[in-house]
Amino acid sequence: DGGAPPTIPANATRTADGSYRSLTASGSTPAITKIGGDLKTSGGTAPLAIIFSDEDGDTGQPLNDSRGSLVSALTQLHGSWPQDGGVVVLSVNNVDAGDGALLLPSAILADSLIRGRPLAAGTIAAGFVDPDGGLLGVEQLHRRLAAFKANDVDTILLPEENLRDLQDMALLGELAPFFRYQIILVSDLEEATALAAEDRGKDFETNLRAFKLVQEVAKNAVLTKLTGFTAVKSIFEKITKLNPQHASAAVLLAHGAGELPEHLSRSGSLNALSRATSPVVKAMISQGSADRTTVVAAYESVDKIQPILDPEIAALGEMMSALLKDIGTFAAMEPKTSQPANELKDKIFSTWETVREEFGRLKNSGG
Repeated sequence: DGGAPPTIPANATRTADGSYRSLTASGSTPAITKIGGDLKTSGGTAPLAIIFSDEDGDTGQPLNDSRGSLVSALTQLHGSWPQDGGVVVLSVNNVDAGDGALLLPSAILADSLIRGRPLAAGTIAAGFVDPDGGLLGVEQLHRRLAAFKANDVDTILLPEENLRDLQDMALLGELAPFFRYQIILVSDLEEATALAAEDRGKDFETNLRAFKLVQEVAKNAVLTKLTGFTAVKSIFEKITKLNPQHASAAVLLAHGAGELPEHLSRSGSLNALSRATSPVVKAMISQGSADRTTVVAAYESVDKIQPILDPEIAALGEMMSALLKDIGTFAAMEPKTSQPANELKDKIFSTWETVREEFGRLKNSGG
């Protein structure tokens, strides 16, 4: 409100209602968790400043840039950057991911501020930290990776839970993100903060240099063939030997050796079907019909992924193929007000409703 900044007592958190609650510092490793409505840190006596903001805290901005933004925000609040002990700065509107989970980037930034440890340039993280300190994966990962491409990023940290999503992407031939970034899986917050730090060790720098060699070759190569080249596989093998969690190298190595899973995961299957048919769905909703070119493209996409769908999703894929055939037939019918056209139209919308119900059932049952 323009008044003097509040004095935040050491070893205390300020809750959303403006009150303070005591913290107990224990252990030598700072751990960031969210318990109920309170943010809690252990392993240090640094005060916790909560900055109110409407900004999304997980936009794909490099972590070291975000750290600078937080220091700037703290400076505005307190007038200076404390040199003794540091201050954790988090936004109450972007730290909570639901069910008490904390955004992984927020946790890494907080850890960096507590320890006074600089963060590496060009590194981002995605995911969540649950109240017990475990890491939770990212949904719609392919969209997230596509969003990151505009940033000056070379390394992406993801929870181990996202390995299956990465394998799904490779199985679908979506290899570009694996060559664009070195994607590294992390098992816990401690590992994530270590790999986000400026000083990540000799092995990390060795891997980064080797990975950049592959990136140069990839600029003028067919990616699906590149993974089978002996020289490239040799580099990937050396990278994974130094770091088995290097998902980019490991997944591309599996792709070249034909060792990826035979089928997409349940969620991967549903996402692939949704993406393949979305142009037709949008046209049907907005116009009541889709042109034949759009329908044929969707049909070919579904037909292409049918062999690799999860067995439990395969029947849905066949149903969607049949539906697309009917929509394509309707698109070519003239006049569309004839009795045969009306009967086919009724069949299309009846089948469409069945497909929607089955899709929802599979998604809600664990897909």
